[in-house]
Amino acid sequence: MGNMKNRVQGKAEELAGAAKKTVGHAVGDREMEANGAALQVKGEVRQEVAKAAERLKGAVESAVGAAQAAVGDATGDDRLHIKGKLTQLKGDARSDVNQ
Repeated sequence: MGNMKNRVQGKAEELAGAAKKTVGHAVGDREMEANGAALQVKGEVRQEVAKAAERLKGAVESAVGAAQAAVGDATGDDRLHIKGKLTQLKGDARSDVNQ
């Protein structure tokens, strides 16, 4: 399952769990309330794991881009330098968006 799907599923679980927890509390059903709380936490964890995976991808992308840019500089290859810088910026953006 892709990270975006995991984030969406995690959000759905979080919201469903919060609703179930609230209903359980309102009707005095402690088991339902506890199950809702557990589902809510499961959703939050799923979202955080997906974001961490995207941050890792971003870090790798940024490092690869920095290496490409350095090789481009060392060899005088302007195209490789620019490609590396763009890859590095893309990786930085991916990491920043998933904080």
